[in-house]
Amino acid sequence: MTQHSSRTAAKKRSVRFLRKSPVVLCLHVSYPSPCPELIIDILRADYYVTNLLPKFPSRRSPGALPRVPPSLKTHTRHAHPAGPRENNRSIKMMSAIYDNSSLPNNLQNYYKTCLRGKAMLSNPNTFIVKTAINITCSGVLVREGLPDTPWDSSTSCGVAEQQAWELQAEEQAIEISKSDPALAWALQQQPRRRHIYILPSSVPCPWAGFADVTCTSFVCSSFVRAEAYNTLSYRDLHVIMHEAMHNFGLEHAETEDDPYGDPTDVMGNFGSRNGLLCPSAANLYRIGIAMPLRGNWEGDFRGSYGNLTASNFTRTSQVTLVIPAAYARDDHMVVVNLGRKNSTDGYVSSFRNDIPIFFISYRVASPNMSGYDSGLLPEHDRSVIIHAYKGIQDEMLSSGVRPQFIKSVPGNGTWTSDFYNFYEDTGGQLKLKIKRSDANEAEVILCRAVADRETDCTDDLDNDCNGLIDRCDPPCIGSGRPPRGCPKSAIWF
Repeated sequence: MTQHSSRTAAKKRSVRFLRKSPVVLCLHVSYPSPCPELIIDILRADYYVTNLLPKFPSRRSPGALPRVPPSLKTHTRHAHPAGPRENNRSIKMMSAIYDNSSLPNNLQNYYKTCLRGKAMLSNPNTFIVKTAINITCSGVLVREGLPDTPWDSSTSCGVAEQQAWELQAEEQAIEISKSDPALAWALQQQPRRRHIYILPSSVPCPWAGFADVTCTSFVCSSFVRAEAYNTLSYRDLHVIMHEAMHNFGLEHAETEDDPYGDPTDVMGNFGSRNGLLCPSAANLYRIGIAMPLRGNWEGDFRGSYGNLTASNFTRTSQVTLVIPAAYARDDHMVVVNLGRKNSTDGYVSSFRNDIPIFFISYRVASPNMSGYDSGLLPEHDRSVIIHAYKGIQDEMLSSGVRPQFIKSVPGNGTWTSDFYNFYEDTGGQLKLKIKRSDANEAEVILCRAVADRETDCTDDLDNDCNGLIDRCDPPCIGSGRPPRGCPKSAIWF
């Protein structure tokens, strides 16, 4: 499986860069012999975001985005690259970023589709600089207040080498901008920049991608090895999206046994299918792109309707909800928190640390290769997907807690969680059954079991969620026959 890594922004706070800019800049960096030929395409972008939670003050509305002066057009500078193979790779890489790419999962389409237009890579603020830049192969990083750090790109691909690439590329960009008014304008802009460095396969990096998790400084970076860029496969674009989403604060999407194992999330194991694989409901909630179902009453801005706690199950025991497919709406999930008694203004928070918070969504693979979840594997198409996530909802802070893939439930299937001990009206067991599903939505029945078997035969509740209530449940009947009107068997779960 392709290996990815990540680093925290704190490791880079001692490094100083130019001012932030709402632009994309691409540069080539080459090394002299005896270092391996190294060309780095640097993608610099400010992804501005709208309609997000107010607690994200670093995100701005489109109206606040500086615009390119009319006389400064987005353009390409042509120079002599290091060689035809590397130049071919770079040209293919540039085409992979934009909507006119031959690949449907180009980076712009990933953002426009999976992030629902709330984060965008804007063409008017994109600059490509193809001038070949020669930088040294090795050296020593000298930073105020920190020990001097040697670096050598011919033998290593660590943090020191990455910082050296960043610093020297930045210096060269300043020099180029002296004769390039458009580039000079771009470097003077204030908002955050995010850099994607495309590395050739010859670099001694043990990973396919490496990125800063969260973006708390002027510049956040991600590095991607060009494993197959001569053919520019769909997998390459999955890696680029994966690393770019680390800058948004996302951790890896895991299973119980594999830190990269989630097959339904581009932050996990994105498999071998072409198309777009969007982040899971838990991860989209994490960065404010999506939310629980909103109710049909005025003022439910945060999805209180779809944010269920233990109290939602106390009277009727069962809850029936229609969950839209993830592509249809930004409020496309149900969150169930049996570790909390009541909801508070739609915020997902937990009272008990021993009980997971379940994120339930319905995923449908688009037949259009550029459509939402077109890269979802067939075994997860038209399925209810269940994740557990107890992390915070903030792009600027990372608690280190990762969403965990629990189950993919197809067709008319069912799922049952572990049983969690009761404490102050919290706990129990969550059971799910798909009542019906189609290309647009799934209707699900949720039940909170308060016992492994029926223990209270007079409360008019289905305490064990087997579809039989009180006098109809075998523990209440004993050795006798079920009363008239009872179901013949426990058919619900």
